[in-house]
Amino acid sequence: GRPLEGGRSVLCKYAPEAEDKNDRNAIEVAPPNSNIRTLVHEYGGTALCFGKTSDQVIFSEYTGQNLCTLVDGKVRSITQGDNRFRYADGVLSDDANTFY
Repeated sequence: GRPLEGGRSVLCKYAPEAEDKNDRNAIEVAPPNSNIRTLVHEYGGTALCFGKTSDQVIFSEYTGQNLCTLVDGKVRSITQGDNRFRYADGVLSDDANTFY
């Protein structure tokens, strides 16, 4: 996580040709208000799963612990809840229709 941003976890993409790249030749893929992190495992566990296409990510949003999709830089919540449920270590089915 990023200590200067309260430990916020981000998803970055290697992009050495990008104008807004950081010192590691990467750009942030998720919007600045996203925090890709789960409360399932306090010290581990995967908070995201890559989709079948290179531009799709399914992740746990730390703030509400909802599952969200990230496609082309846009986040959409796919679960709604009251923080009772936690998601981690997800797997996408071979046909990309079911998330476990």
